[in-house]
Amino acid sequence: MGVIHQFGAASRAYLCFRYHLFRGFCIGALLSICCLERRVQNNSQALVYSSDKLAVLKKELEQLRVPLSDRIADDELNRFLLAANNDVKTCVKLVQRNMRWRETFYFFPQYELEKWSALVFWHGYDAHKRPSLIVRIGLAYSILDPHERPRFAQAILSQVEYGITHLLHEEDPRITVIIDCEGTPALGFPINMLKSCSDRVQDNYPTRLAALFVVNLPPVVRLLTQTIIQVLKPNTKRKIFVEGEQYNALAEHYGDVTAVPRFLGGACTCSYCTKKMTGDRVRLQLLDKQASNEDEDADDPYVNETPMQEFTSCSRFNFIIRAIIIGFLTLWVVISFLAIFFDPEIDFIPT
Repeated sequence: MGVIHQFGAASRAYLCFRYHLFRGFCIGALLSICCLERRVQNNSQALVYSSDKLAVLKKELEQLRVPLSDRIADDELNRFLLAANNDVKTCVKLVQRNMRWRETFYFFPQYELEKWSALVFWHGYDAHKRPSLIVRIGLAYSILDPHERPRFAQAILSQVEYGITHLLHEEDPRITVIIDCEGTPALGFPINMLKSCSDRVQDNYPTRLAALFVVNLPPVVRLLTQTIIQVLKPNTKRKIFVEGEQYNALAEHYGDVTAVPRFLGGACTCSYCTKKMTGDRVRLQLLDKQASNEDEDADDPYVNETPMQEFTSCSRFNFIIRAIIIGFLTLWVVISFLAIFFDPEIDFIPT
C-alpha cells in the first residue's frame, strides 16, 4: 500500500506542477498581449503626438544609419514613440529591433496566405470600422501536424502585416482580433504559441490592437483567464473579452449579427461562412495548396533559410518539460520499489 500512496502523491504533485506551470503561461500570455498598451496608458502625456520628439527621433535614427523600410512612415514612428512613452532612446531601440526582425522574418505572399485562409483570415469590419482578424487556433491544432504549427504562427503574423498595410481606416487605424479556441484541450492549450505571437505583434505593431476576443475556451481555462484579467488595469481590461459559447460581447461589439461569422453564432453570408469548413476539408485545402506551392518555395532560398526559432523553441521547451516530469515520476517509482524490497518492515500485500 505504501507504493500506491507514494504513487498517488506523485500524481498529485505532477498535476499541481502542471497547473502552476499552465497558470504561469496564462499570466505571461495575457500580460504580453497588453503590456505595451498598459505602458502607454501609464503616462497620459504619451497619448499626444509630439512633433518635436518625432524630429529628434528621425535625426537620431539618421545618425545611427538605421535603414527604415518604406512602410515605416511618420505615423508608425509616432506609435513607437507612444510605446516608449516618448523616450527617444528607448524608441530607437524599439525601431532597431523592429528593423532586425523584418530583415529575418519571411512574410508569406498572397498565394501562401490563401493556403492558410481557412485557419487565419480577415473577416470584414466591426462596428467601429476596424478590420477583424480571425484565428481558428482550435481547428488548427486539431488538424495540423506539430511540424506545421510554426508555419501557422508565421501565417498569423503575415496576415497582421497584410491587414495593417492594406485594410486600415484613417479614422481608427487599429485592428480587432478574434481567437477561436474550439477544440483545444485544457492541459494542451497552446499558450506558448499565443504568447510568442502576441509578443511579436506588440513589439512590432505597437498600439494597433483595439480589441481581443478569446472565444470557446475550455471551462477551466476560461475561469482561470477571467480571474487573471480582473487584476489588469481598467483601460486594458476593457480591450480583452473572454467568452465560452454565448458570444454576447462579440455580438455587441459588431452590432449586427450579419457581420459575425456563422461558426461564432452570427448570420454572415460571405463565401467563407457559406462553406462548411470541416477539419477534413481544411486539411485537403492545405495539402492542395502545399502541393502547388512546393516548387515555388523550393526556388526561393530565402524562404528555406528563414529562422523560425521563436516558434520552434516553444515545442522544444514543451518536450524538455515533459521529459523532466516523466523522468521524475520514473525515479519516484524506482525508489518506491527499492524501498519495498530492501525494507522488511513494509508489507506490500495487505492481510
